[in-house]
Amino acid sequence: MVEISETELIKMFERVLILSKIDSSKSIAILKNKYSEPQVVSAAIAAVTSTGAKFYVVELIEDGKNPNQPHQFTIYDGSRLLMGNEIAKEILDSVDLVFETQEPMLEDP
Repeated sequence: MVEISETELIKMFERVLILSKIDSSKSIAILKNKYSEPQVVSAAIAAVTSTGAKFYVVELIEDGKNPNQPHQFTIYDGSRLLMGNEIAKEILDSVDLVFETQEPMLEDP
């Protein structure tokens, strides 16, 4: 794996935001799960924060005990924690851009 500094990651996310014409009038969703690299999530948040855009961190919560159970979502909007699949769907439908920081869900040993 290639090592990238957090500063470089932030610059990469900022470049995507510029190309996507994201400014303070827009909103972003940052998708993550338990496998997401914290440095990548942090860099995405820092880049979005620098634009003044509203952001949501949408986290997929897995229930490893019951693989047939639907996954649940938690959503952090910068000031409060929300829960629920319907809220997550509404947010994902309404944002201008989605950053995917999720890693593949692997089977736990």
